[in-house]
Amino acid sequence: MPVFIKISRQDENVSGVTSKASVIIRKGKTVLLQWGAIISKNRKFYWAGKNLPQSKAVVFKSIIEADAFKREKIMRRNNERYTKLQPGQRIYKNKTQ
Repeated sequence: MPVFIKISRQDENVSGVTSKASVIIRKGKTVLLQWGAIISKNRKFYWAGKNLPQSKAVVFKSIIEADAFKREKIMRRNNERYTKLQPGQRIYKNKTQ
């Protein structure tokens, strides 16, 4: 389950920074995509709102097609300069909002 984060400069935001995450999960013929804004507290990442992450499930006819789609999404995240989190790291639900 690859988890990708991107924290970068964005002058249009009031803070001047943007931080977002993307999660890609394949279970059989289904690929689940999750994404949204994140915040960082005490070296842990949390989804920025109570309605996050947004998600979308894509169902394929075969496992081979689902795996190819997952590999394509991973390559796209790498091209967009997302950073892959280490195994065991995750993004927690934000209970303060």
